[in-house]
Amino acid sequence: MLNLVPARALLGPKWAALLKCANHRSLPPISGRLWADLVKKIPRNAIISNILSCKISSKSRPLYLRQLLYLVKTYIMNYWLVKSEPHKYSWEQFNKDGRAVWDGVRNFAARNNLRAMKEGDLVFFYHSNEGKDVVGIAKVIKESYQDPTTDDTNWLVVDLVPVEALKKSVTLAQIKAEPALKDIQLVKLGRLSVSAVKREEFDKIVEMGS
Repeated sequence: MLNLVPARALLGPKWAALLKCANHRSLPPISGRLWADLVKKIPRNAIISNILSCKISSKSRPLYLRQLLYLVKTYIMNYWLVKSEPHKYSWEQFNKDGRAVWDGVRNFAARNNLRAMKEGDLVFFYHSNEGKDVVGIAKVIKESYQDPTTDDTNWLVVDLVPVEALKKSVTLAQIKAEPALKDIQLVKLGRLSVSAVKREEFDKIVEMGS
């Protein structure tokens, strides 16, 4: 039996909602590799670390882990989208490099989104101008710091690493045609090079690219 009593004090007002989600078995579709990547974020959170310290049987561990990851996705992790013109810096080149400093952002709203990114957050990689499609998923490996390409302290960068490519890219036309994505910032704020993505929007695009 999973002992959640020590976690109750930490969870506070979110306890009831978290407990309800923990019993939710209809989890969003997502690849095994991405689930494995998400679990790396869990130990860095005090609430989840506390829950993980509870003993669970090996038989129930797989389902419990998926439920726990659902909680991480719902209450802890944030999601983003960054744009890059493929002739300047493509998803393929990003994978070859293995890590990228996301520099050159010169829009305050986009800068604010970079500042809000946390280590472990997931980021859609979007090919702009050419292709106009979401092609893969990256992860924030280093949080915001001074953009090394300028002395102006207004501008920031984050470091990203690739997680996985979508099995099939999701085009801007497909996104615009999907009712569940009608409010996504990619469409509403089309000129923004770094935009926020809601959890439901992230799950939907992953589903469309599966």
